[in-house]
Amino acid sequence: MLLFGHIGITVGAALAAQRIYTHFHTQSSPHTETAGNSVEVTRDVSASDSSVRELFDLRIWLIGSILPDIIDKPLAVFTGDGRLLAHSLIFSGSLFAGGLFLAFFRKRLWLFALSLASMIHLVLDSMWKSPQDLFWPFYGFSFTLHHDGGWFTSIVHEFLENPAVYIPEIVGMLIILGYLGLVIMKKYGNTTDQYRHIQQVLRTSKRIL
Repeated sequence: MLLFGHIGITVGAALAAQRIYTHFHTQSSPHTETAGNSVEVTRDVSASDSSVRELFDLRIWLIGSILPDIIDKPLAVFTGDGRLLAHSLIFSGSLFAGGLFLAFFRKRLWLFALSLASMIHLVLDSMWKSPQDLFWPFYGFSFTLHHDGGWFTSIVHEFLENPAVYIPEIVGMLIILGYLGLVIMKKYGNTTDQYRHIQQVLRTSKRIL
């Protein structure tokens, strides 16, 4: 899977998870607090809100969705293959462990989100088909050479010979375009409301004068 597939599907998963979290969190949130612990509750809520914003920060998910490629693809110039250490469980597992540490002891969730996005990358790349790479170094310290003709040549070959490659790329692109469209529509809608409000204020002012 290539760029749009990784980014679009991973960001789509993050948006879906955010929607589910918001739905259940809204239903389970307490509405009343006693005056004696109001300051403490306010601090806890603020810390929680900050952590949740980090967990669903789409910038982190975007980076994580292509992080294994960011690390491994430049090395393909020397190794001939773009799936190396960053495409192994030991890499994503290390990120995940670090993310849990920050989550429990620092109430920070950005690294946890990054690790989840990195793991999704492995799933989308079907890394279970390459156990020597996925479970490195338990199957040895060498990596599987997936592309004899080089990484870039293999991408061109896949696009020309395997039409199925286009499916996840199209899906990912549609998710990205759909999200950007919603953001633009929301921003445009807010601008329109503000413009109408200003017009209404001006008309009221003219009537008064």
